[in-house]
Amino acid sequence: MTMNNIESILAAVNSLSDSDLKILVNRIMDRLHPENALASAVKIAPRLKCPVCHTNGYVVKNGHKHGKQAFLCRACGKSFVTTSNTLLSGSHYSSEVWRMVLTDTLMGVSLDKTRDKLALLDIRISHTSLFFMRHKIMLALEDLQEVSPAMVEDVVEADETYVPESWKGKKFGPNAKRKPRKRGTPASKRGLSDEQICICTAVQRKSGDLVVKSENRARPSIKDVVDIYTGHVKKGTLFLTDGMNVYPKLGKVLGLSVMNVKKENAGFFNLNTVNNLHSFIKNRYRGYRSVATKYLNRYNLVFRAAYRMRISVDELAEKLFLARNPKRVHHYNDVKELNLLAV
Repeated sequence: MTMNNIESILAAVNSLSDSDLKILVNRIMDRLHPENALASAVKIAPRLKCPVCHTNGYVVKNGHKHGKQAFLCRACGKSFVTTSNTLLSGSHYSSEVWRMVLTDTLMGVSLDKTRDKLALLDIRISHTSLFFMRHKIMLALEDLQEVSPAMVEDVVEADETYVPESWKGKKFGPNAKRKPRKRGTPASKRGLSDEQICICTAVQRKSGDLVVKSENRARPSIKDVVDIYTGHVKKGTLFLTDGMNVYPKLGKVLGLSVMNVKKENAGFFNLNTVNNLHSFIKNRYRGYRSVATKYLNRYNLVFRAAYRMRISVDELAEKLFLARNPKRVHHYNDVKELNLLAV
């Protein structure tokens, strides 16, 4: 082909309308990738980005797969559906079902009650499937915390609450350290003991974020509180506490102004907000019908998300369910292996 012919073709291309130019681009792409050629009537979805090669403008509808709209990327030749590389990837249930599971998780509803609610809508789903769905949601909350860590500042109330150790879902062997007890019954030892799991909490006054995390049994050590609060409390924050001796040491490490409310008069110096948070946690804990200790930090993130609900359930669902990130898509095997609490 001579240069004169090329110039003539370019001149003709420049004279095309936008719609005719789009048709020409489709024909050229079909010529370059004949194995991916589709009917010319298929519409291009220019706003949809391919989750594999991340290009825009070459994605076309490609039928349906498992009841979901399928797409084909003409740039890389890969096929995908709307839930590919998301939390809902590979799931047989719709986003509406996942949204109901998310809502019940935030509201402290047990899995059996969630199953019964879905059954009324003629959606049959087992307790085991709901367990894995709930824990995949909590793993996604862990990932969200890595992207947007909890951060408290200004005036913060800090205290600890305790829940009994739970081996829920696991049988006691002959060499177990204690005898099994019925769910909901208190620990066999009085007061603080190694049967009590500590949940350290710090909540910002009036509005703002909160930190909820477990590290150890019984009273936390200085190492525990430093590990928990490092990177989550701004320097110079007024830290109101009940006078436990680890907090002044924490203040020196993190540059906090620590105040013992028991040495002050009532009024401004109180722990009402954090005590309210503890009541909230205990109520939700009972609603779940206790929580296996190894999963406790996952539920602590649920408490953080649900206590003040800075965004709506729909906005949270959008962040958790629709974000495409193949490195953060958890599979069911991760539920029983990833980031477990070992105390």
